[in-house]
Amino acid sequence: AAGQGAYSLPLSELPGVLLGAVTTTAPGGSGAELVFFNIRLPRLVLGLAAGAGLGLAGALMQGLFRNPLADPGLIGVSSGAALAAGATIVMGNLWFPDLPRSLGSWTLVLMAFGGGLAVTVLIYLLSRGEGGTRVGLMLLAGIAVNALAGAGLGLLSFLATDEQLRNLQFWLLGSLGGARWSAVA
Repeated sequence: AAGQGAYSLPLSELPGVLLGAVTTTAPGGSGAELVFFNIRLPRLVLGLAAGAGLGLAGALMQGLFRNPLADPGLIGVSSGAALAAGATIVMGNLWFPDLPRSLGSWTLVLMAFGGGLAVTVLIYLLSRGEGGTRVGLMLLAGIAVNALAGAGLGLLSFLATDEQLRNLQFWLLGSLGGARWSAVA
């Protein structure tokens, strides 16, 4: 993964790039070092962290529902996060014009987290009964919320400009194109 891209870094050169970065005291370095340490490595580390987070979320859902096929999409958490991120991408400049200036690149992350958290709370409240939380009702409410969020994403895709639609699709597909060391931290 660290060698693939528009600027090819053969696997045989990667040890030399790593060794050159450790032994050289001058700032900058070769083009291969700059590409590897400023573009490829942050994407690789962020991809590993995102995969670990998704694996943990899946394991928690499987434990909660006692079903090896359960995932966060089952109760609508991921679709709620996607809807909030989509609304931020498409309608954010109309609703919150100063938010990207104050939060920077964290705007989309925080809005997606807030959407997932809001759906989690909603599903929890809908599944409460006299005897506590009912898992069956949680599943049904999650499936309904998942369908509504999917419809909302469809509407946002229809309303989006070409650039917004491209950004929305890249976000939904899990693009790591904007990965920087600040995002990794």
